Amino acid sequence: MEAGASAGAVAQSIGAGGALLRISKVGYEPFSISLNELQAAEASGNTAFIVLRKRGSSYTFDSAVATGRQPKSVTFIDGRRVAVPLLDGPGIDIVDVYSGLSQRIAPPAGYARHHGFVESLALAERDELWVSQMTTGSIHVFDLSTLAYKLTIRSSGVWGKVLAYNPVLDRVFFSNWVSQDISIINPKSYLEEKRVNCGAVPRGMAFSGDGLFMYLAQYEVQGKAIGRLLKVDLSSMAIVARLGAEGSKRHIVTDDKRDLLYVSDMARDIIEVYDLGDDSLIASIAVGAKPNTIELSPDGRLLYVSCRGPNNPDKGYLHKGYEFGRIYVIDAETLSVKEWWEGGNQPTGLDLSPDGRLVVFSDFLDDRLRVYRQGTVIAGSVAGRAYARGAVIPQ
Repeated sequence: MEAGASAGAVAQSIGAGGALLRISKVGYEPFSISLNELQAAEASGNTAFIVLRKRGSSYTFDSAVATGRQPKSVTFIDGRRVAVPLLDGPGIDIVDVYSGLSQRIAPPAGYARHHGFVESLALAERDELWVSQMTTGSIHVFDLSTLAYKLTIRSSGVWGKVLAYNPVLDRVFFSNWVSQDISIINPKSYLEEKRVNCGAVPRGMAFSGDGLFMYLAQYEVQGKAIGRLLKVDLSSMAIVARLGAEGSKRHIVTDDKRDLLYVSDMARDIIEVYDLGDDSLIASIAVGAKPNTIELSPDGRLLYVSCRGPNNPDKGYLHKGYEFGRIYVIDAETLSVKEWWEGGNQPTGLDLSPDGRLVVFSDFLDDRLRVYRQGTVIAGSVAGRAYARGAVIPQ
């Protein structure tokens, strides 16, 4: 049960079909499962994982899939598979979110043993999947169709994390956390052309519709949460504007149709919304603690936000805290929170299926993905992947 919320209840009854376990909580739809189903799941090597659905919610918990340690991000690479780089694992898990089947891909062992995989970028035009590895300052390139390893791009920066592609300039931008700069990569030659100093820890990046400007999220400056949203002229790499209030800017997405830009701020627990016509701040939307990854629905109507939740006050963020994180859904028309649900121990990576129906996010400290579906409840069996509001996780 969620910390600080009203208490739930677990009841057991005996019927014609045997013992029945019923789980309920105020404000949520109850869920029942028979002891026979639980035993069948255990016999098949699975663990029952029950998630109650909020009453009135537009989303249904569909399934959960085990991953390697510390799944840092989630990126759809086609209509059904996601790439999941492992921060504390030797590669990248490729997961079919419909079947639950997964495979591990990795660069050569000399790289893989250093762990530290962070984000992925699918370049469909080149039929390539790029994955960043912060511990080696590298970008590993895989064939998008076959997932075969192709080559590694070495950056001269330190602790590179985020990858962003500018299709107008045909360049990949790679933000380096420790060296506090941006590497600019030519995807045709696979070479770093230059590094540009940021004067602060850089995180997310996005580009204007004409490709001439970059918006850069500053996470912190000299160890302090006083970062801003920078607008950079890519012809000169000059900073032409410093936008928004000071904080820890993390992730950026743009809506080119409506000329809007969204930024998550992990220090202030808000989502900032900017009008790209004049770069003015038009809204600050309060969400849960530590908002990190954000994603806009294909139709631009909804913005999804993974909120990591409060850090463990005694041991730090790499240890489970005392409150679960949350997934927020923001109405992009009214710029208000539509709903939220509990997302486990530090929901971090987040992406939507190309049709916008599936919401997939990583449960960072529990080493799994959760899959939610818009629409009606999907019923099934425990032996399968999902049932009404619960699922089994292959162990």
